[in-house]
Amino acid sequence: MRGDEGQLPCKRLTRPSLDTTSVARSSKSRKGALSAQVLSRLRQSVVALASFDGDTKLRECTGICIETSCSDATILTSRQLVPPTWPASLRIEVRLPNNRIVTGWIEDPGIYVGFFIVNIKKVSGFAAAHVSLDCDMQFEPYRKVAAVCRHFSSGYISYTTGVELASPSAHIDEEMLSTCWIRKVGIGGPLVDFDGNFVGMNCSRTRKRKTPYVQRLSILQFLHIHRMVRYVHFQY
Repeated sequence: MRGDEGQLPCKRLTRPSLDTTSVARSSKSRKGALSAQVLSRLRQSVVALASFDGDTKLRECTGICIETSCSDATILTSRQLVPPTWPASLRIEVRLPNNRIVTGWIEDPGIYVGFFIVNIKKVSGFAAAHVSLDCDMQFEPYRKVAAVCRHFSSGYISYTTGVELASPSAHIDEEMLSTCWIRKVGIGGPLVDFDGNFVGMNCSRTRKRKTPYVQRLSILQFLHIHRMVRYVHFQY
């Protein structure tokens, strides 16, 4: 998937030891397709978001419904959704998997760094397949992963596959890389393994065949510190 220009400032990337040619070969050899069961779950949890100033659409991102202790439904997405200078009439709209569009909001926006939690009121007749971030996963070098995207205007969902270029010695706050190619609208979307487990959130469009993402544990730690989750089990 190749798309528009766009980027999100990243802190520090964990670089794989492979050169570009080796990464491309590894990615090609590990490609595949998500199962129908995994796709069905993702279709019920991945949403599209857009920010507006009046009737003018400012930005568009992908997001995913996650489990938290909040009474409202919560969506994880990128800070790219909102411009650095917010207009007074800023509005956030969320296209749900059933194509219904609802209004969302961000509580305490100043506490976030690389992502936002967008809240929406629970919608009658719609039950999202919330993704649990508190899922212990063993490290597997160059495991197959998929970057999932949903378009706001059409509701169309798509994904690209590649491999995760993570390091077992990486710090929890370091941003990682995968070889999944994403468009600008895919920023904020989930990176999942082929079992559908949440690996991280894509935080920038693809550059030099590599796409940065925020680690699952980094997001989970933030939610725990700000008491947005009831319990967590960290492994460092």
